[in-house]
Amino acid sequence: MHMHLACRQSWEKNAASIIVGHSNALVLNNGVAAMTALLGLSHELLHCIFAEVDPADLAALALTCQDLHSYIRGNRLLHKDIYVRRYDEPSCNAEQDWEGQMQDLTKLERLLESENKQTKLDSLGFVAEQINRLLETAHCKTELSSNLPLLIEHFHDTTNVDAFLCSSTLFDRAGNENQQPADTEELRQASAKLHCLFGVPINVVPNRLTYAYQRPDLSLSPSSCTRLQMRPLPTHTYARSKVYDLRQYTLHTLWGPFTDDGTQRVDWEKVEAVMVVLGFNLNKFTERSDGRWP
Repeated sequence: MHMHLACRQSWEKNAASIIVGHSNALVLNNGVAAMTALLGLSHELLHCIFAEVDPADLAALALTCQDLHSYIRGNRLLHKDIYVRRYDEPSCNAEQDWEGQMQDLTKLERLLESENKQTKLDSLGFVAEQINRLLETAHCKTELSSNLPLLIEHFHDTTNVDAFLCSSTLFDRAGNENQQPADTEELRQASAKLHCLFGVPINVVPNRLTYAYQRPDLSLSPSSCTRLQMRPLPTHTYARSKVYDLRQYTLHTLWGPFTDDGTQRVDWEKVEAVMVVLGFNLNKFTERSDGRWP
């Protein structure tokens, strides 16, 4: 271990001295000499340097010249080292496609950082798949995980919450103008699952414009608007109607939150409704008892 560390430090020192030594050539020869010096390094030194590159920049680096493209593309060890520096290393023993996974997660982060609402909505399926994989491979101890803080940071953004967690059937009636159900059953199920994994029920009070849009024939007085804003959060109302609808529980659904096709697949929209109702009841219990059990 000590020998490996010493060798690595020596490689990094040599790489730094070579690059610094050619700084003047970089200015005089439009970068040709510096590029030549870089490409002249051993693969071990190149690995130490490129392992520090941000995943989003690695693809651009591979496009700078044919030699770097040949070195980076298909370099399994390099992609693995960059991956585990930013994300939790999967604990399974199966062979991993480090390059493909890193490219997928780089795309995921760009989508989560995007300000384009439609781009987010169009990518719901991909985002759900990648978030599920990040959660599956996350370290079992939260304080040691890299995946969980990354997701927590991105879902402080309400646009991500609206686009990815509020696209189930529940938000067809309970959602606001930024929360609408996805076009397909598969995507609605994926969104409901993400909402459940998020673990905190999302409650929405529709503003007057949304309410008027849903009921264009209804004219509201100022006092009615005030009372409307003081009503209980509607997400719970619609979730409760789904949970307590006895028609949802049949032999085909195994009398539980499963799809009615007999496959025993989880119906995430039902689980989502149960979560919302439980969250509402727990909040009511806390308000009435100050969180203390009799």
